[in-house]
Amino acid sequence: MLEAWRRWRRGARFKRAAKAYATRLPPELARNFSRREIYTRPQIERGIESARLDNRYAALAYARYMAAEDFDRIQQQKNRAKEASHQADEISYQEARSLFLANEPVILGSRNDPMPLERFDV
Repeated sequence: MLEAWRRWRRGARFKRAAKAYATRLPPELARNFSRREIYTRPQIERGIESARLDNRYAALAYARYMAAEDFDRIQQQKNRAKEASHQADEISYQEARSLFLANEPVILGSRNDPMPLERFDV
């Protein structure tokens, strides 16, 4: 029962962090580095810092703005340096990416618009 509580609590923390990251980080990155799909680790870290986000959940941003191989390499480096104890929890690339994307605000006419105007004959 205690393990189920910990899993639920971990999920709740990551969902709350994903919402903050998805709403506050993209505009910050676009303001500092112009809008793009992929950013470097230093750019992401600077964006996290300037958006005043909790860096324990940086894996969410790495998964959103980096390739899976880069994400895995960063996670391995953190494990080797024993920085993992300062991280919120381990999270997979797919889980982190889907949490971030699920919480991104929908902007009409943008890439993440579920019903773009091109789908309609106007």
